[in-house]
Amino acid sequence: MAMNLDSSLKFPNITQIPDWALWAVILAAAILVASAGTALMRGIHPRMMNEPHLRETVEFILNGCFVLFGLLMALITVVAYDQYSAALSTTQQEAAELISIHGISESLPEPASADVADSVEVYVKCVIDVEWPAMVEGKSVLYPCSPQAREIGRAIGGYEPTTGRGSNIQQDLFASYGDFLSSRRERIFYSQRTLPGPLWFVLGLGVIIMTSLIWFMPIKSRIFHGIISGIISLSLASIVAVIVILTTPFQGSFHVSVYPFQEIQAIMEKP
Repeated sequence: MAMNLDSSLKFPNITQIPDWALWAVILAAAILVASAGTALMRGIHPRMMNEPHLRETVEFILNGCFVLFGLLMALITVVAYDQYSAALSTTQQEAAELISIHGISESLPEPASADVADSVEVYVKCVIDVEWPAMVEGKSVLYPCSPQAREIGRAIGGYEPTTGRGSNIQQDLFASYGDFLSSRRERIFYSQRTLPGPLWFVLGLGVIIMTSLIWFMPIKSRIFHGIISGIISLSLASIVAVIVILTTPFQGSFHVSVYPFQEIQAIMEKP
């Protein structure tokens, strides 16, 4: 089911960074902030380490906040993964409908069969050579292959059946064509959208609050405090990196592949 992401924000510069570099930057920033903040706050609130009642209060607040924002980040991660999965699923569905159209068209008489098959081949080539590279680069080119997609419909409609069997074949083609257009629209939709703006705000706020709370953990040992701060910060940074990567399903090294369309092209090229 398509999500309403009209209020989403785009990050064109971030999406051009390789996934490994983006991950490294986020992790390095997390470690730096955790280390600096922990060292600074331990010098400011040394009394908290030796007062049991104050420590209990801080522990209660920390536990509540960690649970709350942990659940929120888990929810946002699930939303991001669902968006990636939807983009992958709709791409595979679009390819499946094209294979169906191409296969059904073989039952038509000539020249109608060749017209439909040729229109599918032209569309697939356009997607591989023009539309997919535009999506990978994050360009705002919405429908470069729309004329080729409409040509498939015109080729199907151009056939005039003279028998009941021919009419049934044409109806099957139109049914597959309608499903193909629906999948195409969804793929384009997911290529142009990311998470809604409010979710980015909540994610950013949660990371700031949770990172700040790490500094106040009532742990007497400086070394152990630093280790715990680093582990929690790395965990938060990893989740943020995964979310950023998943919200651009057609970009980066971990992306939805054009392979389904390449497979169709290989099938159609077979003699």
